[in-house]
Amino acid sequence: MDQAAFSISLTYQLIRDRADIFKQEAAQVGLPMLPYRGGFFITIPTDSANAICEELKKEHIYVIALANGIRIAACGIPKKQMTGLAGKIYTAMKRLGK
Repeated sequence: MDQAAFSISLTYQLIRDRADIFKQEAAQVGLPMLPYRGGFFITIPTDSANAICEELKKEHIYVIALANGIRIAACGIPKKQMTGLAGKIYTAMKRLGK
């Protein structure tokens, strides 16, 4: 394997590890999410994305509001910060009654 392919492989595995952390914790707290099969983003379905994103900003958690959900960048959040994120999102949603 050449250096470029090796680097891509490591990057893919890092993103996958981050997503696995989130998926496992989301399942534990009961946070719904769209199926994740790979890629840079994880999506949480909700019709209150803007309100939830604003609530999360108060905790310095920055995710993207979509028309029907919240986008989380598994490619841009360190593993250390991914741990506990699903629970924080779930708690913010419950605080807002969502």
